[in-house]
Amino acid sequence: MTCQVTATPETSLASARLPQAASNLPLLPILLNAALLALLNSTIPLETTFAAGFFVIDDEKNILTESTSKQVDGARSIHVLCLDARGQVLLSESEGKFKLEEWMEVVEHAKDILLGSGSGEGGKMEVEDDTRGGIDLIRKTITTRLAKQEAWRQSG
Repeated sequence: MTCQVTATPETSLASARLPQAASNLPLLPILLNAALLALLNSTIPLETTFAAGFFVIDDEKNILTESTSKQVDGARSIHVLCLDARGQVLLSESEGKFKLEEWMEVVEHAKDILLGSGSGEGGKMEVEDDTRGGIDLIRKTITTRLAKQEAWRQSG
């Protein structure tokens, strides 16, 4: 599968001028998640699912999951993590200055956000009065879609 970005809005994070030589890292999780959804939509059997996210460490060493282009511009470091359904790191791309301990904190934060497995409330997504992480959201979306597709078999 090949993913290509043909255009980005001017306000997009992807077009932000980063101190790390105009990185394309903000686009990577979008492309990875889109590729997974395309594979799932085409009913290709997969051994596991994954979720990818973009994380920023600012000057105060806060980990941001939703950042503006201005925050990305001033970031100490930026990180893309892709985790499988078991929480194993499939991909890690980072740019900027950070210590191993900070990267480990980003991984734990990513598990909380993408898997919904952590104790923090900050990164979970609100979905129809339900709080779910990225992989749970994908699972629920696919299950709902499959139920709708199979409804004709149930009615006959």
